[in-house]
Amino acid sequence: MKKLLSIIIVVMLAISAFAGCTKKETTPPASETQTDAPAQEEKNAENTAQEPADSKMKIALLKGPTAMGAVMLMNETENGKVFGNYNFEVLTTPDEVTSKLISGEVDVAAVPVNLASAIYNKDKGSVQIAAINTLGTLYILENGNTIQSLSDLSGKTIYSTGQGAVPEYVLQYVLNKVGVTDCKVEFMQTHAELAAAVASGKVQIAMLPEPFASVATSKNSDVRVALDIAKCWDEYSYQEEDVANTLPMGCIVVRKEFVNAHEKEFSKFLDEYDYFIEVTNDDPQNTAKYVVSYGILDDEAVAAAAIPNCNITFIEGSKMLRLVENFLNTMYEANPKSIGGAVPDEEFYYVRKY
Repeated sequence: MKKLLSIIIVVMLAISAFAGCTKKETTPPASETQTDAPAQEEKNAENTAQEPADSKMKIALLKGPTAMGAVMLMNETENGKVFGNYNFEVLTTPDEVTSKLISGEVDVAAVPVNLASAIYNKDKGSVQIAAINTLGTLYILENGNTIQSLSDLSGKTIYSTGQGAVPEYVLQYVLNKVGVTDCKVEFMQTHAELAAAVASGKVQIAMLPEPFASVATSKNSDVRVALDIAKCWDEYSYQEEDVANTLPMGCIVVRKEFVNAHEKEFSKFLDEYDYFIEVTNDDPQNTAKYVVSYGILDDEAVAAAAIPNCNITFIEGSKMLRLVENFLNTMYEANPKSIGGAVPDEEFYYVRKY
């Protein structure tokens, strides 16, 4: 069913882009389009006016890789070229998303995996995780060339963000695995602040997620990616067949009340989201335009460079369950508070019935 819908979407996009476009090309933002089909626009406006506001699926995204993976779907939604009826909003902090999910202001959200668990535990199982949308995006950057392995971090000072959150616990996990106990970690408040400090040379070693790692390397050619923390995680963690990166960082969650009432619509959304993630990864240059137009980054070149390293993906079903369960068990061992005090039960996982 999922493959069939993907084929239908491809055909639909090909028809809509008949005038010389390929199947993965999308229309530019509204500000760049010309009104060459007023009759169709009038019809679309009439249809929109007839739809009640609450009929739209309300989706919240976090600024960063989770939102970057959805920009093509957002654009095609605005241009009326998708099957679903969606309303997207991009938020800047996990707290904003948590508040809107718990209050029911949004139906679906892209959040860090550990936050999904914390919301589930806090709000009596009101949400379910439906798919992993971002794998490991953490990188050790160095202003120099002395770090080639985790062991080389012995005796060094690393600057990072995410104190008391996944970055801290993942870094500590891999350092413990190689026996590095004398690496000092200093924390800064924001990714942007740390990226600027690395680019300026004030910080020699840092751990940053994408797209901020690409921001730092683009501004200083002496800054290099020394280590991919996801690869380090893979060496010591659960291995899943056909998954090169087993560190689930971001996910799609849905309010249980919503999916129980709108399962077909939500399944349709997952299919379209999956398809447009493929589009994103296949054409970073084109996607970068929309990353900038939706205010996620302000530099197209940096966005295009960052997308391949953001590990934007779509993993659902039993494979999602295994990766997430392993990750949450590891986080629980590091600090139970990081996932809301307990590893969620099986009701946490939404698995589609095909």
